[in-house]
Amino acid sequence: MADYRLGVDLGTTFTAAAVERAGRVEPVPLGGSHGTAIPSVVHLAGDRMNVGVDAARRATTEPGRVIREFKRRVGDATPYVVDGRPVTADALMARLVSWVVGQVTATEGGPPQALAVTHPANWGEHKRQLLRAAIESEAVRPDRLVPEPVAAAHYYAAQRRLASGSVVAVYDLGGGTFDAAVIQVDGEGACTIRGRPDGIERLGGIDFDEAVFGHVLRALGVDPDGLDPDDLAMVAAVAGLRRSCVEAKEALSEATEVAIPVLLPERHTQVPLRRVELEAMIRPALDETIVALRRAIDAADVTADDLTAVLLVGGSSRIPLVEQLVTAETGRPVATDARPKDAISMGAAFVAAQVDPAPTPPPPVGPAVGSTPVVTTGSTPVVTTGPTPPWPTVPPRPRRRLVPLLVSLVLVVAAVAIGVALAGRDSDETEARPTATTEATDTAGATGTTAAGAIVDDAPGGDGRATPTHRPIAETYDLSGVTMSLGWLDLTDQFLLANITAEAVEEAGATVRADGPTMAVGVQALRAQLGDGDIDLYWDYLGSPGGIDLSDLPFGISAQDRHDRLNELDAASGLVWLEPTAFTRDTGLAVRRQVAEELEISSIADIAHLVAEDPTAASVCFVLEDRLRSVEASYGFRFTRAVTMSTPDDAYERLAEGDCTFAEVPHAVHPAMADRGLMVLDDNRNWFLPMNAAPRVRADFLNEHPEIEDMLAQIARTLDNDTMSMLVARVELDGEVAADVAHDWLSDNGFIG
Repeated sequence: MADYRLGVDLGTTFTAAAVERAGRVEPVPLGGSHGTAIPSVVHLAGDRMNVGVDAARRATTEPGRVIREFKRRVGDATPYVVDGRPVTADALMARLVSWVVGQVTATEGGPPQALAVTHPANWGEHKRQLLRAAIESEAVRPDRLVPEPVAAAHYYAAQRRLASGSVVAVYDLGGGTFDAAVIQVDGEGACTIRGRPDGIERLGGIDFDEAVFGHVLRALGVDPDGLDPDDLAMVAAVAGLRRSCVEAKEALSEATEVAIPVLLPERHTQVPLRRVELEAMIRPALDETIVALRRAIDAADVTADDLTAVLLVGGSSRIPLVEQLVTAETGRPVATDARPKDAISMGAAFVAAQVDPAPTPPPPVGPAVGSTPVVTTGSTPVVTTGPTPPWPTVPPRPRRRLVPLLVSLVLVVAAVAIGVALAGRDSDETEARPTATTEATDTAGATGTTAAGAIVDDAPGGDGRATPTHRPIAETYDLSGVTMSLGWLDLTDQFLLANITAEAVEEAGATVRADGPTMAVGVQALRAQLGDGDIDLYWDYLGSPGGIDLSDLPFGISAQDRHDRLNELDAASGLVWLEPTAFTRDTGLAVRRQVAEELEISSIADIAHLVAEDPTAASVCFVLEDRLRSVEASYGFRFTRAVTMSTPDDAYERLAEGDCTFAEVPHAVHPAMADRGLMVLDDNRNWFLPMNAAPRVRADFLNEHPEIEDMLAQIARTLDNDTMSMLVARVELDGEVAADVAHDWLSDNGFIG
């Protein structure tokens, strides 16, 4: 029997799955090259069923056979009718579960030992039993039906290791439904719902998509009733326009304005949309979710002050206005997740891991659904059982805990993206070492600033790179008897830095304090805790530091000059900035690494020569033309071809597909950078804001324990953009626990034995 457990999240718009084995959970790439999650769309043709992207593609040619958003109709006795054949919403949900189990079974070489399937928290007994019975009719036995907020809390608790007694609220705004629930974590890590959850069944991202679509049609003066459903060209164009509206909505989570391309027959144009306009459209609906959240908190017999944090779950929770409204309502830290489409399925896999395995039964006799595989899980025969307990209370399986102290880390949530868009970072440089002064030059010299903003000196080989010595921490540093408290922002790279720092100082003999202060919201609060002595150290960013007037940090200065200036500004507050990492969080101009090598380009300044020698290769993808022209003016050249992107995230795909040679990427410490072989060019003239992470520490603490400076410098020099991108990918794509990833990296680099 295959040794794994399976969690399936049946969302209104997307379906995702994750497997657990040996205490480690990772998402299943159901979409193949399209990603882990698949659209919750089915296409029925006789006894045959297609799902996901394949089904969605058929909507333009066979709209009568394609069904989506059926989760909203579970419990409705009125069936869909496809080719004259009725099919209920719960039956479609079951078929989708059966398809997922079949795909995973084929990949894993056998059925899962246990299966957990999620559902909205406000579903009553009737809907849960409909779903269970429908799934079992497909010859698949769900061992647990898990409320979505419970699954989300399990995933969050596994990543953040919430302390016993922690109470968190879950705000789950997905594609089609909204859930609000209060979850309590007990001493064994079990997550249970307190009180009664609340929610709104027909409210989610698809409603916001429809609002954007309506906005575009009004701007065009187009009557939606006047669109001819029999005109295949029009149907295809409208489908493309709807996709563009979805992409525009998602892009406005970071951008403040986007242009929505319109490619209707005989009408090609663009419709601008600003974030404030989107917020005005959806604000009434979001206000309803806040009322529902308040009801859930009241029903749990707690107050907002009793909450450890509010977890924002679901893709639509990424909308900035959501975080603002939740923070204003509760006054509590708001935690978001980097992978909203996988968090619930991964939490469900943790729940499935607690099902006691039983001997594999003989394959049951059950109805096959066309091409859908007939699968049984390996735990129990297909038998209709009694009612599912309404709120499962299942502790996560104990796993390898290499840093048993994350409850001691002070969770500080980045409530607002640190002053600038979560920005890019990747470069092909390796370890870097700071010098006292750095001059920005247009050619690689003895001292300069790399693409990542890393500060480098000339190494013995004269190549501008220093190779750090990875001395074993335990043999080099002694922090015995030292007790310290660490702070961190709820971002994946920050979470990794916190784990790396925690294990490093413990390797040197220190103890990370387990009684850190209450969580605070945002980088400003984190800076305040450092100044008040509640924490001793955290990693801040050179580009947008907390508690610093940004007008005192002029643009266009090097990372080294910025670092020096920050130390001058912080001296009066008794704070010190230590050596920064070689990776940065700011945007950058990226290129495929193979192309850069072929063109012999390593910096933005090199493009000037390319424009003169090979103009056809000097193409660029950008979102905002004014930024593009500013870069060109700074460097004194013009790209020969500029391709406009509708959203910043298109950059990775555009570069990988070869649509342009260069592109501005929004997130350079991003799994796509490593996965698609991309790199960021050196920014010789410091046009992009350097966002290197650097330890920010209290001066009195550093004076008492000066060896911390050298120890963290060794670590910082080794963390370049390629390295951090790969570490982030292990957490965000592979579903590994950040503490395990940090331990492996420290071990692989010789810092620990």
